[in-house]
Amino acid sequence: MIKIIKINLLFLALTTSSFVLAQEEEKKIDTEVINVVKPYTPTVSDAFKIKKNPTLNDSTTTRRKIVNYRIFSQPVASTFTPAKGKAEGIQKAPREKLYDTYLGFGLGNFNTAKLDFYTAQEVDRDSDLNISLKHHSSQGGIDNVILDDKFFDTDLELKFIRSERDFKWEANGGFQHQLYNWYGIATPTALSDPEIAAIDPTQNFISGYLGGEVTFEDGIFRSIDLNVRQSGDSFKSSETRVIINPTIQFPIENETITATFTADYLTGKFDRDYFNNVSLSYQYLKTGLSGGLTLLRDDVTLNLGAAVYYGYNAESKDGDVFIYPRVTASYRLVDEYVILFGGVEGDLIQNNYYQFYQDNQFVSPTLNVSPTDAKYDAYVGMKGKISANVGYSVQGGYSVKNDHPFFISNASNNTLNDQGYSYGNSFGVIYDNLQTISFSGKLSYEASSDLTLSARGTIYDYKTDNIDMAWNLPEVTATAMVDYQINKNWYLGGSVFYTGARQNSVLPVDPTAEPTVLKSFLDINSYLGYRISEKFNIFMNINNLANQNYQKWENYPVQGFQFLAGITYGFDLK
Repeated sequence: MIKIIKINLLFLALTTSSFVLAQEEEKKIDTEVINVVKPYTPTVSDAFKIKKNPTLNDSTTTRRKIVNYRIFSQPVASTFTPAKGKAEGIQKAPREKLYDTYLGFGLGNFNTAKLDFYTAQEVDRDSDLNISLKHHSSQGGIDNVILDDKFFDTDLELKFIRSERDFKWEANGGFQHQLYNWYGIATPTALSDPEIAAIDPTQNFISGYLGGEVTFEDGIFRSIDLNVRQSGDSFKSSETRVIINPTIQFPIENETITATFTADYLTGKFDRDYFNNVSLSYQYLKTGLSGGLTLLRDDVTLNLGAAVYYGYNAESKDGDVFIYPRVTASYRLVDEYVILFGGVEGDLIQNNYYQFYQDNQFVSPTLNVSPTDAKYDAYVGMKGKISANVGYSVQGGYSVKNDHPFFISNASNNTLNDQGYSYGNSFGVIYDNLQTISFSGKLSYEASSDLTLSARGTIYDYKTDNIDMAWNLPEVTATAMVDYQINKNWYLGGSVFYTGARQNSVLPVDPTAEPTVLKSFLDINSYLGYRISEKFNIFMNINNLANQNYQKWENYPVQGFQFLAGITYGFDLK
């Protein structure tokens, strides 16, 4: 205890003495001056610049280290909810349902009936079968016609298509039955009622064909097509035509040459001549080669080609060689707005009874069939767009043809044992050289995808060598068309056809006789349709809206105002 007290006393004494000394030192502090110096701030100029880069021999120093980054995903709760945006765009119309089978049927005045049937069936993965059936008929009833003027036309076609690994082939065939009457007897007539009643003006024309085509994907041999057509009528006429066209294609440097070999055989027979009771036979063979080279250079497209044919007349046992140009060119002068084009082309045209009948159903079964030497058809023109939705085309041409066919009326012939075509109510064919100058223009306007309009007109100037004029050829033709989709259900359209005046004569031609002038005519047609559903449509067609009994051929007035209404049905057959 005494020891602790001693220690405390010693600590107290030391503390007291220190405090006294501190007070004494505090009294001795003098005044001093303090100099403040600015801190040193180094600059780049103060640094010592290395004049030479050091050389490092340590390989580990220069080695680039590979750094691997890893992301450690950790779900984090969030209350953020993004708002859904609304896209702005074109509103697409619903896609129209397409069916593989279509059936349409309509009835109209003049006891008219019309039928259209079409189906496209997939036989298997690589094969398709298409079938088409068309029928158009009328029981007649044209004013001031003294003979039966009914007609019907039925056409059936089939096509089978198959795709193989390296080629595709198709086989097709068809049958057509046409019935027309030679009702074009001039009125008034000197024939008595019993004589008129005894006339049978009916002509049945029957035609059928078989054909096929093979196309290859690779190789020089590209395709071959074959067509055989047989035609006949009620008067023991017959015609056979066989056409075969193999095509080859081979490259030369950077270009491609295409060549087509042609063999066209035509034979036919008529039971008699119009003025003599002797049969008429014809037999022609056309063989040759046509081809060309296509050059594409920026805005220029040039087709350089020619055709060489040998035409042989087996009846007269003579033949000749024909050479024709096949040259076309186009130049895009101002993008799609101005395109210049032109060409010179020719061909040996194999005229035939079938084609004559399709052009004029009132020809007699006593025709003179002969080929036409179309030496050349030269033309130049310009086409393009005036604006984004207005297109145009203008063209001028000059053509020369030898032995061009002209339809001309047959004279009355009482020696034909009262055949239905022997009363001046049928047409024959004569041939002459023809030179034609033509100018044509076309305008098209597409206001929208729902409204389109177009108009076209052509002016012709003819020159013949032996006959007085180009019989039954118009000097002016014009067409105008409009199609309008009003809404998804309603649609309508129309067409106007104008044909200028023509002149006709009688065979044999009497140079002193005045030709008959057929007046120009305007044929106005329209249609209106309503879509009931995806499968059903109803329609209405009006032809010859102006109710003109014009004559396309002399003494053959057409039906007046024609009305036809019907329904169409689309469906899947399977």
